[in-house]
Amino acid sequence: MRAKTPEGQRLEAAAREKLSRLTDEKLSVTWLLTGTMPMSEELAVTRGWLMDELEARMGEEKFDAWLWTDGDAVDPLPFLAG
Repeated sequence: MRAKTPEGQRLEAAAREKLSRLTDEKLSVTWLLTGTMPMSEELAVTRGWLMDELEARMGEEKFDAWLWTDGDAVDPLPFLAG
């Protein structure tokens, strides 16, 4: 989901930039932590951004393999390595 207002777009770009600077380990931990939080619209958007970053790092094949392992509950780190 893309932000519609200029301020929302600025905030989204800043959030995505921060996610891109996380180590694979920190990105993995962040993903797993979001699975323990009560669902909200904000969390759903954040998880979408995390998934975008995970897919960019894993590549499509590994990303799909991770999702098929029930990606919500599975540590993505092994799919990021190598």
